Amino acid sequence: MLAISRQQFLSNRPLDLNETVRSFEGMLRSLPGDSCRLEVAAEPSGPTVMADPSQIKQILANLAQNAREAMPRGGY
Repeated sequence: MLAISRQQFLSNRPLDLNETVRSFEGMLRSLPGDSCRLEVAAEPSGPTVMADPSQIKQILANLAQNAREAMPRGGY
């Protein structure tokens, strides 16, 4: 929906989800802050999907932020 509303060009390509998450893990760990702990549990050989890497990273960032905000007092 974001791509449609922003007229964003998508660059879908075969993507290993585990590799994408691992490459973004450092940034993800910083998003919830010190009050939350992020655990990444990935399968040894994850699925390959057709997706835009930047969109997957945006989805992961939004999930991390939403999880923090859903916690009582923002995780504190």
